[in-house]
Amino acid sequence: MLKTIGIIGGASWESTALYYKLINQFMHEQYGGLTSAKILMYSLNYKPIIELEQAGKWAEIGKELAGIAKILQNGGADFVILCCNTLHKTAAQIEGAIDIPFLHIADAAGAMLFANHVHKVGLLGTQFTMEDGFYSSRLTDKYQLEVIIPDEADRKYLDSVIYPNFTDIFLKS
Repeated sequence: MLKTIGIIGGASWESTALYYKLINQFMHEQYGGLTSAKILMYSLNYKPIIELEQAGKWAEIGKELAGIAKILQNGGADFVILCCNTLHKTAAQIEGAIDIPFLHIADAAGAMLFANHVHKVGLLGTQFTMEDGFYSSRLTDKYQLEVIIPDEADRKYLDSVIYPNFTDIFLKS
């Protein structure tokens, strides 16, 4: 029996659409025919979230995402995923709000790297993702990976490329 996936949509509608597409392509490859995933999706308006990020109001973001996860759980989701690396900074709040599993994106990456005997990995993303440790420490603690991040100037540059270009990045995918 297929489980129902609760998706907290990505940091943009473009990434949410890409996750939806990839999940359903996987389902088709695994089960064939007209099989598609059972999904409950909550798509974020990322603009106010970015404003909270920039103000350092992560507790407010966590409260918002935890509430959304609860909505998905109450709607019948068997587990919840969050389609944004940066927002995983609030994973503990989400996990604490629901009684179903929250699948952490770093665990998927870490398990794959570990299974392929990768011991050192570069981490690219927003400055929050690269600098705040919530992602890299999980990879180090759970999967014994050495995580390398760019120097400060390169982290700032990557951040300046990522945030203003969400639409361009995902529409070209």
